[in-house]
Amino acid sequence: MYEHMFVQFKRAIRTALQDIVRHKSISLSSIAVMSLVFLVLSIFGVFAYGAMKFLNYVETREHLEVFFNTEVPEAQIIEIKQTLENTQKTAYVNYTTQEQAAEFLREKHSDNELILGAITPEALPASLAIRAKKIDYVSELNTIIESQDHEDTLIYKISYNEDTTNLLKDLLFWIRLIGILILVFVIAVVFLVSLITVEIGITMRQDEISIMRLVGGSKLFIRAPFIVQGALYGIFGALIASICLITLWVIFHFLKDQSPTLSFLTSFFSDLDWPQINALLALKIVGAEVVLGALIGMINSTLAVIRQLK
Repeated sequence: MYEHMFVQFKRAIRTALQDIVRHKSISLSSIAVMSLVFLVLSIFGVFAYGAMKFLNYVETREHLEVFFNTEVPEAQIIEIKQTLENTQKTAYVNYTTQEQAAEFLREKHSDNELILGAITPEALPASLAIRAKKIDYVSELNTIIESQDHEDTLIYKISYNEDTTNLLKDLLFWIRLIGILILVFVIAVVFLVSLITVEIGITMRQDEISIMRLVGGSKLFIRAPFIVQGALYGIFGALIASICLITLWVIFHFLKDQSPTLSFLTSFFSDLDWPQINALLALKIVGAEVVLGALIGMINSTLAVIRQLK
């Protein structure tokens, strides 16, 4: 049985390749369209990944910073810190003592003797730097902090801009929503393009299909080459798109120090947590694209042959 399946698979691949060569104009057009669609999908994927990294970077900045009066005992500050941590809504709460604040200022103004002489730990406030797990928690954490200072004797200042936080929440929501909609649209275009491509190929071979039916060809015998053909279109399109994307990255890599615009972009996004790009990562990306192309091509080809070859 397995030997028969292997023979059928070889025949389907051979027939699909012969059909691609026989109808060069349609095949080249189909591969070009698939390449273009996959290139757009890949570029969008890169921008979406970069946007996700940027959003994560924005969300991981300190959302709140609390400065305490200089006479507040450290035990009370630690107690407030634990209260915030117990909410399970903080990613971290960093405590900066008066001595640490003074050391930071000394390092920052190490070249100014006048300022260095004025820096004393007793004159500087201790502080808590707080990052919420979700930006939606920031307002609630601010309320908890304010509730700890019943007599307005503990907290000197809370660094929190409610309008900016709400604006950032809305911005993150709309960026993610628009990104999902664009992704769904691009994937739908990929499916429709490959579906139409395979249906055109089936239409052009109607006479040949009729003959195969007359001589008793099974549905699988007739359909298999078209399914393989769709998978090959997807594989070729994904490979070409991957090569184009890698070429663009190589050009960017060699020109980034020579172009002021590219240098600015590189510097601006340098703080983001980018993966280390190497040959192995490139191979993984190309492999993922090829597998995705083959799956999309097979699925669409299957839908097309079911519609056209009932």
